[in-house]
Amino acid sequence: MTTAIYAHPACQDHRPGRHHPERPSRIAAVLDGLKEAGITGLEPRDAPGIDPALLELVHPAALVDHVLAPM
Repeated sequence: MTTAIYAHPACQDHRPGRHHPERPSRIAAVLDGLKEAGITGLEPRDAPGIDPALLELVHPAALVDHVLAPM
């Protein structure tokens, strides 16, 4: 059985703050943990982009605009 692992290189640039659980090192730790556990059949895939209108189905438009705004 194959299990797809979706991520994107841009995730390495995500820095929401020191105390936030989502950070680049977490992704690396999860992938390392899967390897160390001997889990096989992992298929890395790049996460596709998403239409902002779909994000607005579950998030306020102002938040979507803020997150997508250039830094």
